[in-house]
Formats: sequence, structure tokens, C-alpha cells
Amino acid sequence: MKKSIPVGIIIISIIYFISAIAGAIFATIAFIQPDLLLNLPGFNIPLDSSMFLTIKISLIFFAILSSILGLFLLKQKNWARYGIIIISLIMVIGGILSIIEKNYLSSINLIFNLLIVLYLLLSKKVRLSFKNSKKNIKIDDED
Repeated sequence: MKKSIPVGIIIISIIYFISAIAGAIFATIAFIQPDLLLNLPGFNIPLDSSMFLTIKISLIFFAILSSILGLFLLKQKNWARYGIIIISLIMVIGGILSIIEKNYLSSINLIFNLLIVLYLLLSKKVRLSFKNSKKNIKIDDED
């Protein structure tokens, strides 16, 4: 029996793969041409070398994490689903704080992550799909 993966799960996985690629690109730029990265809007804060190293390592970490979560969400692993829900909730909180600070562009990010959380938690198709993926796991003891 072939597993049916909801389209929303595929879309979220693709978004996480794109995020991983973007994170890897920014990490590469940060290591090779740090001045280029520092000239981007939002990075115009003076940083000491240890703080900038922390940002570089964080970019690599989140690129790896995004690719792992995207892959295992496609494989319908519940831990990946919960990981994405937690990350999206953190992003929702960050979006709310940004809006409070009058950064209204963050409202797009807020809405986007809120939709991901609601979809992964409330969609009957998603819950059924993940429930069925657990049932499809069989250990073959017969030789």
C-alpha cells in the first residue's frame, strides 16, 4: 500500500529545504566574505568577532536542522512534525515581538508560521497521515 502524503506536508518540507539552502549560502558568505553579509539590512549592528562567530555557527546549525526536519517530515516522522511546530511557535513569538517594536514586515512571517502551526496541529489529513504511517511500520520476522 502506497503512503499518501498531504500536499501541505510536501510544501512545508520544500520550504524547509529552501531555508536550509539559504542558511548554507548565508553561512558560506559569512565565512568567505563577512563584509558582504554585514552590509545587508538588519546586519548593520556592530558585532565583535565572538558574536559574529556565533552567528556563523548558528547559520550552519539551522541549515542542517532545517534539512533534517524537512526530510523527516516528508518521511512522516512525528518528531519532525513536532520540531517544526516548536520552531514555528518560536517564530510566531518573535513575529509578535517584532510587530510590537513596529517592524510590520514581520507580520508576514508571523502569519506564515501561524498557518504552519495550525495546519500541522489541526488538519485531519495530517493527523490521519501520520497515524497511518505508524501503522505501516512492520517488522518482518518470517524467513
